[in-house]
Amino acid sequence: LTLKRMVDLAHLANRPISICGELASDPMALPLLLAMGFDSLSMNASGLLRIKYVLCQINMTDAQTLLTTVLTCVDAKEVRQVLAQWLTTQGLARLIGKYH
Repeated sequence: LTLKRMVDLAHLANRPISICGELASDPMALPLLLAMGFDSLSMNASGLLRIKYVLCQINMTDAQTLLTTVLTCVDAKEVRQVLAQWLTTQGLARLIGKYH
């Protein structure tokens, strides 16, 4: 919720917003970061191909629906479960165990 609020405030001020580090290169977080509206992601070069692959698989409408669901979750455990289920339905289940 805090990240979404930051994105909304940055865009309200007509400022771009990016995120960097491990979260930006996390395939499970990618659909949420995109749906939140981050303008750019900065990551280690070792994560680029994996993130590019996942990025090409994501439908923005589906990602926005996912974000709406995640914003109603009560804790991090539930968020991870929702994300894992979503990635599975998107055919990306092999990414779950490798990074989480």
